[in-house]
Amino acid sequence: MKELSKDKILDKRVIIFSELYNFIKLLPDELKNKISKDFLNKVNNNSNKEYCMQIEKDVYNLKLSKETQIIIGMMYRDYFCSKEEREKLYQNEKKQLLANKKEIEKKYNVDNLFKNKKIKNKSLDKKIEQNNQINNLQADSSDEGKMLVFQDKWYKRIFDKIRNLFGRK
Repeated sequence: MKELSKDKILDKRVIIFSELYNFIKLLPDELKNKISKDFLNKVNNNSNKEYCMQIEKDVYNLKLSKETQIIIGMMYRDYFCSKEEREKLYQNEKKQLLANKKEIEKKYNVDNLFKNKKIKNKSLDKKIEQNNQINNLQADSSDEGKMLVFQDKWYKRIFDKIRNLFGRK
């Protein structure tokens, strides 16, 4: 994940507030009056009034950032919809959060987190054991027809084993 500098974060924040400011300007007065004064003040104070946004006749086709769209959705939930619809939206949000939480728990379950790594370690141990058996056979056989087998240094094998523990090849 990219790390954003403080300036880029502030610029993005100003853009989001500016988009919100322009969007709110497009709303009819009856909807603007439903929005809390604190929220409107925060948007006005943090937006860049000179920011130009492509304004089309159709509000649904505005080019808005994802964050702005999310905030507009929250505005709808908190200020514009009825109580019944708000309850439905909260319930759907709870279901979605629970589903996301379960998915994350399943994906990062502590019991299953190291399962694949144990299998990799077992296969690595088998390879090392096979290598040792081949080396033992070569030591037992006579010098005639001896086949040379490349064997890694002991410290390289340990390093590879540690690297496999952390999932890097």
